[in-house]
Amino acid sequence: MSTALKVLIVEDDLLDAELAVAQLEDDGFSCDWKRVQTAQALRKALQADQYDLLLIDYNMPGFDGLTALHIVKEFNLDVPAIFVTGNLQPELAIDSINAGALDFVHKDRLARLGSSVRRALEEFELRRQNRLRKAELRLFRKLNDAANQGESLQNLVRLFKAMLPDVFDFDYLEVFLYVPEKDILLLHGMAELPKTYRQIEKILGFPLPNFQIPLENGHHYATCLKENKLIIHQGEAEIEDVYRFYLDLAKLPDALKERAHKHWSTIIKFLGIKRVLTFPLIAGDVSLGVLEFSYKDASENTADIERIQNILGQISAIFARRRLEEEFIRLNEQQAMILNSAAEGIIGMDMEGRHIFVNPAASAMLGYAVAELQGKNNHTLYHRPHIANGNFDVHDCVFYTSTFDSNVSAQREYETVFRRKDGTDFPVTFTSSKIIENGQDVGVVVAFRDMTEQLESTRTLARLGQVVEQVQASVGITDLDANLIYVNPFFEKVSGYSKDELLGQNPRILKSGYQDEMFYKTMWDTIVAGKNWHGKFVNRKKNGEIYYEDSIIFPVKTERDEVINYATVKREITAEVKAQHEVERQFARLEILHRIDAAILASTDLSLTLDVLLSEAMRELDVDAIDLLLFNPDTQSFSCISRLGFRTNALEHTNLRMGEGLAGQAALTRKMLSVTDLREIQENAPQLIKEGFLSYYGVPLIARGEVKGVLEIFQRSEFTPDDGWINFLTAIARQAAIAIESAQLLEGLHNKNRELQLAYEATLEGWVRGLEIHDLETEGHSRRVVDMTLRLARRMGYPEDEMEDLRRGALLHDIGKLGVPTSILNKKGPLTAEERALIEQHTNYAHTMLSDIPYLRPALDIPYSHHERWDGTGYPQGLKGTDIPLSARIFAVIDVYDALIFDRPYRKAWDREEVLEHLRKGAGTHFDPQVVDAFFDEFVFEKEIV
Repeated sequence: MSTALKVLIVEDDLLDAELAVAQLEDDGFSCDWKRVQTAQALRKALQADQYDLLLIDYNMPGFDGLTALHIVKEFNLDVPAIFVTGNLQPELAIDSINAGALDFVHKDRLARLGSSVRRALEEFELRRQNRLRKAELRLFRKLNDAANQGESLQNLVRLFKAMLPDVFDFDYLEVFLYVPEKDILLLHGMAELPKTYRQIEKILGFPLPNFQIPLENGHHYATCLKENKLIIHQGEAEIEDVYRFYLDLAKLPDALKERAHKHWSTIIKFLGIKRVLTFPLIAGDVSLGVLEFSYKDASENTADIERIQNILGQISAIFARRRLEEEFIRLNEQQAMILNSAAEGIIGMDMEGRHIFVNPAASAMLGYAVAELQGKNNHTLYHRPHIANGNFDVHDCVFYTSTFDSNVSAQREYETVFRRKDGTDFPVTFTSSKIIENGQDVGVVVAFRDMTEQLESTRTLARLGQVVEQVQASVGITDLDANLIYVNPFFEKVSGYSKDELLGQNPRILKSGYQDEMFYKTMWDTIVAGKNWHGKFVNRKKNGEIYYEDSIIFPVKTERDEVINYATVKREITAEVKAQHEVERQFARLEILHRIDAAILASTDLSLTLDVLLSEAMRELDVDAIDLLLFNPDTQSFSCISRLGFRTNALEHTNLRMGEGLAGQAALTRKMLSVTDLREIQENAPQLIKEGFLSYYGVPLIARGEVKGVLEIFQRSEFTPDDGWINFLTAIARQAAIAIESAQLLEGLHNKNRELQLAYEATLEGWVRGLEIHDLETEGHSRRVVDMTLRLARRMGYPEDEMEDLRRGALLHDIGKLGVPTSILNKKGPLTAEERALIEQHTNYAHTMLSDIPYLRPALDIPYSHHERWDGTGYPQGLKGTDIPLSARIFAVIDVYDALIFDRPYRKAWDREEVLEHLRKGAGTHFDPQVVDAFFDEFVFEKEIV
């Protein structure tokens, strides 16, 4: 089955683009492609559509591939790019990779384009997954940190919205928060409307209202939240219904609604939405709201939906915790306000009921100024409200009789109704005490409280009690000896203990043993010191199950700051802890995969790379043994190239055919093979039984559709892996396949380079033979001077890494003579001035012949400059002294020596001593003096000269 690709090709040559597409389709891809050849066209294409792959030519008229990559980065697009170029220079490869390309392919070698694209897509997907996992972890950490630092739920949602584009792909996002007291969903962030809303307002011509969605109606938002269900809308009709629902909610005036209907098709077209996903934000029984993703792409991806649901589940837990904490803080503040507002009024009266003193609290409650009460009789102020005309005998006044009647017992609390100065009544409770002097009653002190607020406080406390009873958090109160005196129903539900089993017990009844005594001592010291303690418990339920709780323990104080109890509010976070552990484990595995990637990229030694891979895999997978069998396609057999954890030499010298043994079966079926009990097949695996292995997993290593080997895992005990373990094993196997594939490709490239090197050398030898046929004077000369030149260069400390270019330059020093007529080269008599000038052109001919060949350009100094002279009288450029390249100065001495020591068509060879004397005299004029000295040191004094 072919792989569908949407490809954007940046290429000025239509034929080259068509060839690239044809190659991809031959390699099993189905291409929907578009070609652009200017920067403007590229920007327009990137704005209009999305692509799976970019193929970019490096050199185009007025435009180049690196500029194209920079344009792609401007759009902040995450698309794999590959250079397809006619220039195979290493510098191009380095520049392209540094600029962000994943690979480069030469146009003359399009056969490797398919494998390059597959590898790029795989690598791109691995990088994308890595980025997403890191973004998820970053999101969880940021939200957790913000929640722990006391950020409000509104700020948490704002942070969540800001970071979400790094975690999910979507075109539009809406967050509706649930307001339980109003039973509505409220669109979050209307004060900071995004660009899309501003554009819609511009189309409509009026500002958008603040959307509030009541949940009483049976619309899809109510279904999503109340049934904890994902709602999916797709298709033009469904999408239009969603947005018309918004319009109906807006409750606009008829004139504005008519204008909105008029522009509705323009808005729908502007948005371009093809699919809407509405997710519930729910944690346990706490409804938080809904999250709505809108996409311009109609395609569905079940894996993406599951990923969103998993992440939103964890995010909802964080939001729910913060909402409960805010609710708890708010309730505490309300309770404190009620308690702090309670104050008694105190009145002193003589025995005739006249006020002697009144405190400010009494003055405030009665509505009189203190001066207005002083000396006035209380009976004229306090009346029973059920007497219509307000006139009754003083002895019928409950306040008077209870205060002054000698038969009434002291300190008894009474209830009545007081009337304020403004004529309003309010309920009170009061007590009275006689003032006695010398055995005589001289007055009365009355303390009273306005029961209006107390009655309301009683109602409020009853409501608070209901909240505590029903809140989805464990609430407990202890006495000062830390014995439980109250637990709410959720405390019972989470712990598994009944209220009767908990009351009177120390909360350590839940102790799991995972936390030491110092942990509990620190906690107790903190709360005994009157401070709040916040931390996490690892507790054990009644049934023995371990669970985690995030707890706040604080002292309960009176108005006088006296500690009377200790209270705790705890939230179960078992799912969050497990999710966090899973995230951390996934992050650690990503780090391992990254280290393996680095090992693959940094090393050309396959054995070393696989040793690193197996070591990391064995440690992270926590297995007893691991090995890797490499497949040889020539022999159709598998052999072990790396193994760890074995006690014997089992499998070390294995030679399995395809289909033989467990590894051969895994490779043949191209599927992971697992055996839970090797003892059941011990006749087929005696070596494994001898090792004590019980469980087995074999994963075929496949790259570019070809089997590269098998990765085997062994365990000496019963073993049941989870999905994360299997996924990591699969990822390790994929990297092993990539490592083997890369090593094999690199080895092939090295072989091709060696073949190319031999071809170049054969070509050079052919040129030299052709020169010898053309010029009898140089017969044997070119080969003789090569060895002497190399020896002299080493004597002078010539760089070793440039010796090969020096050798080629010496071999080709007279290659320019191919451009000189044979009649002149082989002339036995003296040359005319015109003939001499023509021969001297051979250095320019050499420059012309070699300068356009990149492989030979570093060797050009000798063919072009070996006839330059130290004093500047040479040719072709008249260079002087050290301006002459060192290689040419070295070769000039060797060339003249060999030319004089052997016969030439126009003269006999010189005597050896004559030649040496000639070299001595030429030092400082014709030759570099240091080169001449080195020549004598290397050849003459050691008597090794030819």
